[in-house]
Amino acid sequence: MILTENFNKVTVISIQEKILDAPKAFRIKGELKALITHQNVQLVLDLSAVELVDSAGFGIFISVLKRTRFLNGHLKLAGVIPEVLDLFCFLSLDKVFQIYQSREEAVNDFNKISEKQEINK
Repeated sequence: MILTENFNKVTVISIQEKILDAPKAFRIKGELKALITHQNVQLVLDLSAVELVDSAGFGIFISVLKRTRFLNGHLKLAGVIPEVLDLFCFLSLDKVFQIYQSREEAVNDFNKISEKQEINK
């Protein structure tokens, strides 16, 4: 299950599954793809409820990143617990994704970027 919230121009999607494995990956990937439809999307994926991720789960993150970039958008991950973060690091995905301790930090970072862009106009 996923939950969606909007904060200004930032969409926060919370994955409410403890385990992201192959049986759940197809469904969740479809739900996420349906939500990412417009250009310049600013997306935070909140993973604070996720305790275990297998290769299919990591495939979800990569798929969402590719889709977001295709639409000239940006993706940030938030709330990644240490055990899952260790897997991101082991796979060198911490160099691919922007990862924040909390969803608030990720949303605030988007807001800082938006403020800078407004000043430069």
